[in-house]
Amino acid sequence: MKLTILSAATVLAVLAAPALAAPAPTHTVEVRLSAADLSSNPQRAYNKLVKAARAECITPGFKPLTLKVSENRCYKELIAELVEKVGSADVAALHAAPQKR
Repeated sequence: MKLTILSAATVLAVLAAPALAAPAPTHTVEVRLSAADLSSNPQRAYNKLVKAARAECITPGFKPLTLKVSENRCYKELIAELVEKVGSADVAALHAAPQKR
């Protein structure tokens, strides 16, 4: 199964303050999930979604706090969208579970 998500990302508005009138950027994310991933190993499927969302939203290295906040918001919104799009109760339960830190 190939999952492609187009997501309007309003999270980068903080960075684009001078260009607030511009349309919000979209994200195109491709995640390949097999039926086996979803049914027998939902943790693996969820990990793939997390990795894709991080790759799309988070840039490595030192950054200003406003950028870090924007990237984190982007990640949270995108992973929620990906989980919803997959439509697996097991993956949704993993997403809803409190994260170990």
